[in-house]
Amino acid sequence: MAVLAGRTQRVLANGVYSGLAVAAALGALALGNALRHGLMAPMPAQTAVSASPQVDDARGTGHAAVAGLDAGALRHAGQGAAPSAALLRPISALSRSQGSDVPGNTSASVRSMSPRPLLATMSALEITPLREIPLGLVGDVAGLAQARDFMLVLGADGRLWARGLNTRGQLGVGIAQAQVNDFLPLPGHDYQAVAVGGAHALALDRQGNLWGWGDDRHGQLGRGRVNHTPQDRPTRIARDIVAIAAGDRHSLAVRKDGALLAWGENRWGEVGNGSQETITDPVVIGQGFRSVAAGAGYSLAIDRQGRLWAWGRGESGRLGTGNEDDQSRPVLIGSGYRSVTASTAQSFAIGQDGTLWAWGSNLLGQLGDGTHEDRLSPVKIGSGYVAVAAGGAHAVGLQRDGSVWAWGSNGVGQLADGSLDDRLRPARIGRGYDFIGAAGAASTLARRDGVLRMAGARLLQ
Repeated sequence: MAVLAGRTQRVLANGVYSGLAVAAALGALALGNALRHGLMAPMPAQTAVSASPQVDDARGTGHAAVAGLDAGALRHAGQGAAPSAALLRPISALSRSQGSDVPGNTSASVRSMSPRPLLATMSALEITPLREIPLGLVGDVAGLAQARDFMLVLGADGRLWARGLNTRGQLGVGIAQAQVNDFLPLPGHDYQAVAVGGAHALALDRQGNLWGWGDDRHGQLGRGRVNHTPQDRPTRIARDIVAIAAGDRHSLAVRKDGALLAWGENRWGEVGNGSQETITDPVVIGQGFRSVAAGAGYSLAIDRQGRLWAWGRGESGRLGTGNEDDQSRPVLIGSGYRSVTASTAQSFAIGQDGTLWAWGSNLLGQLGDGTHEDRLSPVKIGSGYVAVAAGGAHAVGLQRDGSVWAWGSNGVGQLADGSLDDRLRPARIGRGYDFIGAAGAASTLARRDGVLRMAGARLLQ
């Protein structure tokens, strides 16, 4: 187990988590792996163990997610390839089928109050990997954006709803409460896309206005200065925007004229302006773009010709440049792509022909290529995909036929396949879902009619 912990810690240190989140995520992953190999001794009486790490650090996120428009992680399968030249086309991962063949109503949190083997306490999770999350008054769903410890759901009526940790105002609901258990509405009712980062969020309304809220200690809200006081309600950042992405501590947007904007933390060159200085106002770093994705210290974008560009932190090959060098300006990776997803230290892209490509960190099999080897350049994983969402060390994909697939780390059941076994290649876990999400050690599957199910680490305790 010491070997496992050491290898896991190396991955986490490379960008899956940071700060206090490293210890928390390491504990969850090591626990899950120990369980499936039967390495843990019987648990003492009156001891409680949770499979969901609690993280106080604002950077404890496993990805950057976008729901709604032409923005990378989620897609509307019923409206053709995304992102596309029609920038107002939703990409919310709608499948052609209804219903689901995966059971729900389970818990990924395990508590044992008697001296029995801990392995036995995981049986419920192994049998029913998905648990249903009540959506309250949300109604029909048009998209979702999932962070490690909070979530935003876009309603079909254009309203946004938030739930989860709120220590930096990342829910945007205007209250000081540190944690919100039920979905609450944000101000406004005309949104069409939403993106979440480490502890901040962005939203795009139907008039092209970009709004932001949450943590602004690194200028990620683009308000012209670093702010140590959280912004707990949406504040307008820019106009005439058609695509958005929120990274761990930086943000990206594409303007209607194709200009690529970036701002926020720039330690690794993730803003892409050739420097490593924090940028607190949106700056133009390129022209002719249509979609963006932002991860932990790095950025990806696709231009109008389908060419893929990358910049920022290069460790573990997450940029796909063929090496691990950091890049402070966009570097061309390849062509023929239609959507892209950035996570912690691994990246995914879907080709115009539906092929899925992956690169970056792969210690826990999160690339899905059947190995544990990091990939410095894109490698083909499969075909027929329309959307992919990436967590800390796992991924979930949606295929054209409406089937949902998952692979990578499964230490706390985040793959929703009824086991705790890691998967080095995509395994089918269900069908009939309209939206997919992943962050940290959790996955989310949702339907347009308001059914929302999660697997893996709990969003809230």
